[in-house]
Amino acid sequence: MSYLPPPPPGPPGPPGLPPGGYGYGPPPKRSRAPQIILGTLIGGVASVIAPVVGLAASGDTITPVFVAIAVVPLVAIGLMFSAATRPWGIGILIGWAIVAIVVGGACVALIAALSNSHAAA
Repeated sequence: MSYLPPPPPGPPGPPGLPPGGYGYGPPPKRSRAPQIILGTLIGGVASVIAPVVGLAASGDTITPVFVAIAVVPLVAIGLMFSAATRPWGIGILIGWAIVAIVVGGACVALIAALSNSHAAA
C-alpha cells in the first residue's frame, strides 16, 4: 500500500478565500423589492375591487362581499408557500393590510362624525 503525502498548500490568498484559491463565492442575491412593490399595488387594487365585485354579485345577501374580502389575503398566503412567489404574496398582503387600515380609519371617522351630529341635535 503506497501512501502519498498531501500536496503542499498553495500560496496564501486574500483573507476570506481558500488558501491558494481565488474562489468567487456565492452569487449576489437579486433584490426582491420590485416584486414586493408591485405586489403591494396589486393587493391594494384587488382589495378595493374584490368587495365591489362581491357587492355587485350579492343580490340580497351580504355573504359574497365577505368572501370577496377574504379572497385577497387567502391568495397572498397561498403565494407565500413557494419561494419563487413569496415576494408577490408578501406584497399583496401588505397592500391588503394598508387598504384595511385606511378603510377602517375612514369608517371610524364616519361613525364618529355621524354620532356627533346626532348628539348635537
